[in-house]
Amino acid sequence: MEEQSEVVLFGMWASPFCVRVELALKLKGIPYQYVEEDLENKSDLLLQYNPVHKKVPVLVHKGKPVAESIVILEYIDECWSNTPKLLPDDPHERSKVRFWADFYDHKLMASSFAIIALKGKEQEKAMENFSEVLSVFEEGIARDFPQRSPFFNGETLGLVDIMVASNSYSFRVFSEVVGVTFDEEKHSAFFKWVHALQDCHLIKEALPPHDKVVAKFRKIDSMWMPSSPWLRSEGLKREKMGIVDLPFCSLDLASIVLQLSLALGKSHEVEDVIMEDAFEDPVEGEAMEDSESIVQDMITISDSSTEEISPEVSPLPETPTYDILTQHANSTTHFSTSDSISLTTNASSVVQYGVNKDSIASFSPLDVSPYKPFNPIATGTRMPSQVSISNHGDILTAPDSTQVYHQERERERGMEEQSEVVLFGMWASPYCTRVELALKLKSIPYQYVEEDLQNKSDLLLQYNPVHKKVPVLVHKGKPVAESIVILEYIDECWSNTPRLLPDDPHERSKVRFWANFYDQKLIPSSFHLITLKGKEQEKAMENFSELLSVFEEGIARDFPQRSPFFNGETLGFVDIMVASNSCNYRAFSKAVGVTFDQEKHSAFFKWVHALQDCHLIKETLPPHDKVVARIREKYLPLKA
Repeated sequence: MEEQSEVVLFGMWASPFCVRVELALKLKGIPYQYVEEDLENKSDLLLQYNPVHKKVPVLVHKGKPVAESIVILEYIDECWSNTPKLLPDDPHERSKVRFWADFYDHKLMASSFAIIALKGKEQEKAMENFSEVLSVFEEGIARDFPQRSPFFNGETLGLVDIMVASNSYSFRVFSEVVGVTFDEEKHSAFFKWVHALQDCHLIKEALPPHDKVVAKFRKIDSMWMPSSPWLRSEGLKREKMGIVDLPFCSLDLASIVLQLSLALGKSHEVEDVIMEDAFEDPVEGEAMEDSESIVQDMITISDSSTEEISPEVSPLPETPTYDILTQHANSTTHFSTSDSISLTTNASSVVQYGVNKDSIASFSPLDVSPYKPFNPIATGTRMPSQVSISNHGDILTAPDSTQVYHQERERERGMEEQSEVVLFGMWASPYCTRVELALKLKSIPYQYVEEDLQNKSDLLLQYNPVHKKVPVLVHKGKPVAESIVILEYIDECWSNTPRLLPDDPHERSKVRFWANFYDQKLIPSSFHLITLKGKEQEKAMENFSELLSVFEEGIARDFPQRSPFFNGETLGFVDIMVASNSCNYRAFSKAVGVTFDQEKHSAFFKWVHALQDCHLIKETLPPHDKVVARIREKYLPLKA
């Protein structure tokens, strides 16, 4: 087949994710061969080219496959870079495009699927949720891309245009099939954009026929009726698997309902507590199956209600992050910066407090705990969050209450002048650890700002108004949010230092694929090991082990020269991701009481142990004892 055409696309006519790839190829004038896949009887070539997900789209270029639509779009843009660009050249502008592309897929599209999945009052709430998410998207695009008119590249489509265009038919289809009405007056800017896209000749000829899509969605919609035999069989299947909190729909589709239930506050106690905790980047509590898989499974299910769906534990939030110091309850204590005393906590952190000499007698080291935020200002004024602490003995200085306001305002005016690069983080977040590892690896000087996630700073909310999460990197006053987006930004801005991603576009596409797999599959599956027990925990461990095998085998197959790291002796992109999470596996095992089969997964754990021996990683990871203590204290009581 590769001899017949240099570029081959395996797709399915009703998939908006395949439409994306076709639009990109046509926009750039790239000749290609299209292969229509029967998702009930997938071809041997599709299974060969995408052995992990076994999904469309898959692009094959000169015999080399690339899977997942966003990864494919970036690959196309990098391989055919002298034609109309899908992403801008400027690294910061590119980071904003990646941020909103991810938001569109994992928030907006996912919330729209729930409109089909739910009925009655729940469907009304789903519409309200969708409208809220759409407002965030609409306002964010207007704020971050004020010059966009009508498209991201003026008269030419950009990456986000292609993503929105490929799914633009769904609004009319949803209205006809489900009987819902989208408020085009409330969201006038978005629908003006959609109508402009629909008038584009390239998009008109790429979108599937309306009547054909309506017929397909009517079949899908019928699957969700309470009396549906398929729906009842799926409920029984999930019950046998020990998944009782998400009673209906396939495991991929169940994550839609999980996201909606979280948004509506209807979820199980475990998820409610998780949402309140410090799960940062990505939007923890809503880590879920990618929209691409959801849509494909919906399409497939509509063709056959007897398809055997491979078991996957429903995605749940990532490894917990932790607070540091406890609230000081003594309201008579006053603080100033004139004198100080030092206290050593049992977390081995050195904490220096400015304490008025007259108040020392009323202060007790017993008031300090390593687990809760500490606020010495009796009036309730928040301690400025530019003051930082880490698990490695950084200094925390608390000014007195009369200086708080002025210091906070000064911080907002002058932070960019103090440091060209500022990282807002939380010491125990693996997603923040990723960014710190990348900055240290490239020897980039930066200012670190420790955030109290129960009382987030004004600057954090200003720099990440969408998710209000850490990490956020601020470079020359411009913010970048989400750890994977930040890592790519760092690699593009400081490209003459050790590279995180390889130069070759195909090698880079493979790194992105496995980075997504690690974040969207492997990490979420590990969380059930904390919340479940007995037979259910055993099933969760089996599921985790299966996913780890896929990851382990895929890395060995796609990167045979990796030794010990992706860049030989130097860390690469996936090394950093694995190190930030998996290097704490001993703490996880000790706290939860599970044992990982290191013999079965010898290649993975050999890799992890090599990472643990890396000096840069050793000095950046949070302490073992603190991680163990926090998991035991906060999460083991939630076991089912």
